[in-house]
Amino acid sequence: MRLTFLGAARQVTGSCYLLETSAGQVMVDCGMFQGSMHMRMQNRVDRCFDPAQVRWLLLTHSHLDHCGLIPRLVDSGFKGQIVCTSATADMCEVVLNDSAHLQVEDAKFDLRRWKKSGRVGPPPEPLYNHEDVAAALRLFRTVPYDRMVRLAKGLQVRFRDAGHILGSATIELHVGNPPTVIVFSGDIGYPGRPILKDPVIPERADFVVMESTYGDREHETVGEAVEQLKRIVVQTSKAGGALLIPTFATGRAQEILYELGHMRRSGLLGDIPVFLDSPMAIEATAVVRRHPECFDVQIRRLIESGKMPFRFRGVRFLRTPRQSQVLNDLATPFIVLAGSGMCTGGRIRHHLLHHLQRRQDAVLLVGFQAAGTLGRLLKDGAKQVYIFGQPREVKARIEALDGFSAHADRNQLLEWLRPMRNTVRRVFLTHGEPQACVALAAAIRRRYKLPVMVPDMNDTVDLTQEQAMTRLARIRGRDAALEAAAASNFGTA
Repeated sequence: MRLTFLGAARQVTGSCYLLETSAGQVMVDCGMFQGSMHMRMQNRVDRCFDPAQVRWLLLTHSHLDHCGLIPRLVDSGFKGQIVCTSATADMCEVVLNDSAHLQVEDAKFDLRRWKKSGRVGPPPEPLYNHEDVAAALRLFRTVPYDRMVRLAKGLQVRFRDAGHILGSATIELHVGNPPTVIVFSGDIGYPGRPILKDPVIPERADFVVMESTYGDREHETVGEAVEQLKRIVVQTSKAGGALLIPTFATGRAQEILYELGHMRRSGLLGDIPVFLDSPMAIEATAVVRRHPECFDVQIRRLIESGKMPFRFRGVRFLRTPRQSQVLNDLATPFIVLAGSGMCTGGRIRHHLLHHLQRRQDAVLLVGFQAAGTLGRLLKDGAKQVYIFGQPREVKARIEALDGFSAHADRNQLLEWLRPMRNTVRRVFLTHGEPQACVALAAAIRRRYKLPVMVPDMNDTVDLTQEQAMTRLARIRGRDAALEAAAASNFGTA
């Protein structure tokens, strides 16, 4: 068995892994690279494998950095099965069609600039279009949580609820007889959050490919995050300002709406209007309602009592650009949730263009902000940013709450690994920036005495030959300074 890391290696986006087995090639996730121009250019680079040779694509969930390049994979020759949960399949239809729309619109904009510049060579084209998405969706096969599914002789898979977003899964691959168990964590959810169930942790694994997005930090508790949200809403309202909340359409938008609904019913919101300004989030919210099997007990009881978790007095769903533009002239305080979560596109950029220079307004970041994104610049304290090529001074108040993150923090990641600690032969840390994944690697070594590897892009390891995995010493030497910094920040785990 050979495992190749085709994405999310020492970075957060582009999740993609290729496992070669005697039963055939298996890919786990096929995500889009997001962030800086250099990162996005990787989406157009041919990877070091033949898509036609891959028999199965196992999909952990529907965020773009995990599913966003599926149409391109299919267009490049993949004809196998795309296996995921039912909720993930439904979400992918929404997410990939929205992505195709943006790809086509961006290509039109780039084409106009290309013609004006008089450049030679082929004109810019979208990564994929709606026809490509339709072709990909025909290959989807859905499976329930917790059922062992036979893919081929000597190859079985089981999807466990990851508690990250609707339909998200941790994937267990059982290879051979007796089986070697390889666990791909996907994105691990934050336990105790409303709406979704808590993550289900596999009982055992020989090898673990594990995310490390927040491997170097701890979140506020859910309760603390809710209290901070209340403070920010009240403070912005008293200042007479608008509160802009960039949100991921799948997961974060619904959770923030849920909390704002509680605030409305308790009287804390007063008459402040709330706008969900994201056609994709509106569609995703409809999908959420179709999958009660993913809900926790609290949400089920709310629905059974006749209340709608994401609908409340004073909330409006804005579908058209014209409806969105009306907010530019709204003088009274209001709250708007708009995509995208990292401010890389969507309607939030238009709202930022109009409101960043207003001292009474505020921007609340409630998700991870990848390096090179506008959201990351704002979070890091930039005094001036460029939006649609126009400079904007940042006078609005910038707030960030990790407690609304859909990702587990450092301590929760360590606890997630605990049940498997006695069987794991090696842990591979991915889906994290260098400081985060190296800090988590140091903590895992200290707490569980397990061998950990932080792979680079396109690294390949042979899981059947321990001697083939001797890069650990070199990795630890290269990362010694980061590990020392992690130890000084967190002490012994």
